[in-house]
Amino acid sequence: MFTGIIEEVGIIKEVKRGVKSSKLIIKANKVLEKTRVGDSICTNGVCLTVTNVIVLKLMLWLKH
Repeated sequence: MFTGIIEEVGIIKEVKRGVKSSKLIIKANKVLEKTRVGDSICTNGVCLTVTNVIVLKLMLWLKH
């Protein structure tokens, strides 16, 4: 059960589908202030790893 604090609701801007994994690009503001590559971000109840931080966007790796 997720017991964290929801800081922000982001917007999915792009999904890059691969054979065995996908990357989500999510637009966000507040949560990016302290986010670094390697951090875990809870996305719809699933913790995903940040692989890149772009201006106002996160890139997250998702294994199929």
